[in-house]
Formats: sequence, structure tokens, C-alpha cells
Amino acid sequence: MTDDLPPNLRLFLDCYQTARKKHGLKGAPRQKDLPLREMAPVLPELDIVERTAEGELVFRLIGTEVEKRFGPGYTKRPFRELGGKGNQSLALQGLELIAPLPCGVLWTSANRFKSGIELNVAILSLPLTIQEGEAVPSGFASCHAPLDAIPPFREDDDIFVYFKPLEFQYVDLGNGVPDMPFGT
Repeated sequence: MTDDLPPNLRLFLDCYQTARKKHGLKGAPRQKDLPLREMAPVLPELDIVERTAEGELVFRLIGTEVEKRFGPGYTKRPFRELGGKGNQSLALQGLELIAPLPCGVLWTSANRFKSGIELNVAILSLPLTIQEGEAVPSGFASCHAPLDAIPPFREDDDIFVYFKPLEFQYVDLGNGVPDMPFGT
């Protein structure tokens, strides 16, 4: 399943696994454990989301290329403002399923913009330990790989409208995957 990942998703997965091995982790690495120098080529397509004490998902970081497509100012904003409450519920469900093992989720989505442009994207989401000493990770990092040629976006015209998840696959990180289907 992971053999045919787009190159930037492969690099992201390899760096994530390296962080786990380097720190002797069977679980999810901490954000500070990720090898940022090696990840430099994928940082523009990366976002990091954490679950707050209130159960809300909030963006901790959003890469420059992701921000170009979705608009500025998402860092520290709730996830539901980007994808709506339905997609936040889906993301929370995903975090509940992938965090305890941990395992990842590879998914594709259709992103629609006000001008009618639609851009299909593959996204690899992997759990992250956000707070020191967490028993179960409370966040995840996602790397985006546009599957279509990226059209030139005009900030005034091409306002992000929504994304629609299309397909989900678990990614086994050596601990198995849940037997519950994702996205149901």
C-alpha cells in the first residue's frame, strides 16, 4: 500500500518512522522528535493538528503551500473552520482510531474553490504526541500531495469552499490497523 506513495508522502513517512526508531518508540513520536532538516522538502505541504482539552481540533502549524490553497491564518484556528463540523467529526474519529496503535491514514479528497476549480489531493495523516507524557497521542501531522496540476490561484477569486473525502486506507506502522472501517 505504501510502495506507490507520491514522493513527498514517502519522505514524510520515512522521516516519521526514523523519528520513532531513533527514540526507541513503539508509539507516536513527539513533534520535536521529527527530523526537520530531512523533512525540509515536505514542510510546505505539512500541517499539524492537536486536540485541545475541550476536544476541539486546532491547527498548530500549516505549511505555506497548504496555506496558499486554503487561505492565510489557519494556524491556531479550529479545524472545523476549514472543513466544517462534519469533516472535524471525521478527523476526530480518525484520531480516535489511529492514535492508540498507532497507525496512519492515507486518504484522498476533492477540494473545491469558489471559482469552480477542483483539486484532488492525497493526504497521509500520522499520529503525534503533543504533550509530554501522553499515554495516547492527541494530535496528528498530515502531509499533502496534490494529484492534479495545481492551477494558478488568485487570492481574490479562488476562495476555498470545501473538501470532500473520497477514499481512506489505513497505513500499518508495525502495530496493526483497526478492524473498524474509517469514515463510516
